[in-house]
Amino acid sequence: MKGKQDRNDDAKDLYVKAANCYKLAQDYNSALECYMECIRCEEDEADCAPYYRDAANCVKETDIDKYVSLTRKAIDLYSLSGRASTGAGMAKECATLLEESYDYESAIELYTKAA
Repeated sequence: MKGKQDRNDDAKDLYVKAANCYKLAQDYNSALECYMECIRCEEDEADCAPYYRDAANCVKETDIDKYVSLTRKAIDLYSLSGRASTGAGMAKECATLLEESYDYESAIELYTKAA
């Protein structure tokens, strides 16, 4: 008999597979929903960072505000889990996008976080 953690792990694996299929079909909103379900299935918040990163990448081209919000959450979680270099890389990438969108204040904040 499977425990709750095993069922959650199975669900996360299936949601990731579904998200990948949606991305191949270029249905990024459905892929985003799948990654958000992965976040809900994860018991340890620190382990949610990759799902936030993947969710952010789904909306990178269409909704910059949601992209920034999801990316900031991923950066914070990576930093808390001891993977500051991964978070710094994401902060730099997000800051570059914000700079291209003329949001210089937010870009400066993220460049500072990346440093």
